[in-house]
Amino acid sequence: MRIVLLIICFAVFAVGGASAASLMTNGSFEDDGHAIGDITSTKPVGWNVNIGSKFGGEITGDWKTRGSYSLLLYSYIDSVFNQTDFAEVSQQVDLTDANEIIFDIYLAGYEYDVIPWNGSKIAAYVRIDNSTNDLWASPADADGEYNAVRVPLDSNLTGIHTLRFGIRSKASERLFASYYAYWDFIKLDAFCGGNGYLEADFNRDCYVDFDDVDVLAQNWLRSDLAPADDLIDIRPDGKINLSDFVVLANQWLLCTDWQDANCVEVPLALNADINLDGIVNILDYSILIANWGVPTNLKADINGSGTVDYNDLAIMNAQWLEKSWLYKY
Repeated sequence: MRIVLLIICFAVFAVGGASAASLMTNGSFEDDGHAIGDITSTKPVGWNVNIGSKFGGEITGDWKTRGSYSLLLYSYIDSVFNQTDFAEVSQQVDLTDANEIIFDIYLAGYEYDVIPWNGSKIAAYVRIDNSTNDLWASPADADGEYNAVRVPLDSNLTGIHTLRFGIRSKASERLFASYYAYWDFIKLDAFCGGNGYLEADFNRDCYVDFDDVDVLAQNWLRSDLAPADDLIDIRPDGKINLSDFVVLANQWLLCTDWQDANCVEVPLALNADINLDGIVNILDYSILIANWGVPTNLKADINGSGTVDYNDLAIMNAQWLEKSWLYKY
């Protein structure tokens, strides 16, 4: 009887913990910390890979806009393609808070030397779930580098969806040239473009400045804090005091605005926070148990092995009750 009740509790927690924050994992392809010569053999952290036999994929430093690496998808030179051939990477994300997908991309070809991208023969694309329709496709005259490409999302797209980024053949023919699509800095527009919030960014505008000083001043020496005031009590001792001001001073004029090259990214190190609510707790545990074995929710596969097992549970145990900046968003 107790086992049945436990299973019911897990199911309730799993449903209750289904909501998540709209964040891409490893959208700048930096999390592996090194180049990957073949992503079909070693998947980049956070991504699933589906590469057709006439394509290749790498994590490379040949071109990038943020950090040291980017994703490269390319067609093989002098190969016969069908119109249905493609190569793509994908990731499950929650789109509830997101209005746009944003990314940088570089398109080019190679045949003895660098040549223009040929939009009549091949296309880069963004798709969602199992749809064969493009959310975005490279224009027919596309060539070269494009920064901060914005793809609007339908407001009805909430909850968990799979975003797919790839290249595909547009014709059934032999392509004598190879075509390259580099992707970098893929993000959703929520939470400072995924860069997160600094602790002292009280008003959540991606900057620590006088607006945040004003919030701190209005609450100075308060000890009658409600749960909603936890955000201001940075060093939680039940009151707003010098210890909170010290954090603000240390973060003074820092920012996490993704559009500002001088700003920083706040790491989201808790990979066991499956539902992205900012804390590793029973809600994440219930999702992990519900996905034991072959997962439906791919974030439950914490170590990316393809199976949810005791290795994932060990990672969760090591991060149990730890919190990230998302906890107070």
